[in-house]
Amino acid sequence: MDFSKIIILRKKKDLSQREMAQILNVSKSTYARLETQEEIIPLIHLIDFCNYFHVTMNFVLGLSSRNEFSKYDYIKVIEKEKIGINIK
Repeated sequence: MDFSKIIILRKKKDLSQREMAQILNVSKSTYARLETQEEIIPLIHLIDFCNYFHVTMNFVLGLSSRNEFSKYDYIKVIEKEKIGINIK
């Protein structure tokens, strides 16, 4: 998958990697690896990222060119504990 949108969105807000890492509550080096696609962004951080920028997951993941964000935040619709259980 193409995660280039996370770089584009971050730069549009004029945020450094360090600032974005703080927003997602990860280290700067971890965030840098997400941008270079050395690591896959964990779902919890993807949700936080989408909520911060008010974009859909499909847009960030390059699955859609539409940048529409529903009236509900992902965090409200998707329960983190259920995600973890389903992933396991």
